[in-house]
Amino acid sequence: MQHPSWCDRTECTATGLPGGGLHWSPRAVLDPDPRTDISATVRIGQGTPVPGHPGSGPTLVDLTVHMPALDPTDTDADYLILMEGERAVLLGEMLVAAGRVAGRSGNPVAGPANLDSREAV
Repeated sequence: MQHPSWCDRTECTATGLPGGGLHWSPRAVLDPDPRTDISATVRIGQGTPVPGHPGSGPTLVDLTVHMPALDPTDTDADYLILMEGERAVLLGEMLVAAGRVAGRSGNPVAGPANLDSREAV
């Protein structure tokens, strides 16, 4: 079986059979935020194509946000978002624009009204 160049063999579950497992890239890790302990991971996954199912086997971006328990009665939670590459690029551009606005000295927390990407450059 051929693996994509980005496939991490230690994470790979692909079997080479139709619908059998996924190729996974290594995870990129965003360390926990010091104020909230929220962290995130990003990786690429690709399923094995299934004959007769043209939508099977796409390469997707897996963004997982890890939320710690808020109090002793709560539990940790992971929120998974799978998206195609084009959507991941759009999300990345939105995050960069928001980060630039929010990172300006003396700027209040950014809201939708002031996230115009032309202002964020």
